[in-house]
Amino acid sequence: MGWRNLFIKISKNNTQESSNLATLNNFIDHHNNWQSYFEDHEIKKMFDDDEIPGEEINPYFFCHIIDNNIEIWANVGNHGGSAWTEMWAEKYFPNIKIYNSSDWLYYNKDWTTWPTITKDELIKKLCK
Repeated sequence: MGWRNLFIKISKNNTQESSNLATLNNFIDHHNNWQSYFEDHEIKKMFDDDEIPGEEINPYFFCHIIDNNIEIWANVGNHGGSAWTEMWAEKYFPNIKIYNSSDWLYYNKDWTTWPTITKDELIKKLCK
């Protein structure tokens, strides 16, 4: 299980390429608080089968401006065990498209210099 960045595109509505903020929040809650979603015997089996999620997700949001259009992205992982986070999404949130360092179009495009946006600013922007 590798160390890599994970990205989710944020939009007003869920699409094949992006997720809305409610879906992202549900995924993060399910991922970070996963033991509250399962019975004890299920949790034991998950540990036995090594099917627990990756490290806690603490997303940050940033903007990519292309020809006066703004794309908003969430970085939802930069840790060892990110493959477990991807597997968790595939199993429990199959409609979320997660990009990682190897398949994200912008990974080698100075994305670390893009402006960040707070969650509150994001909510205002999406509610326009």
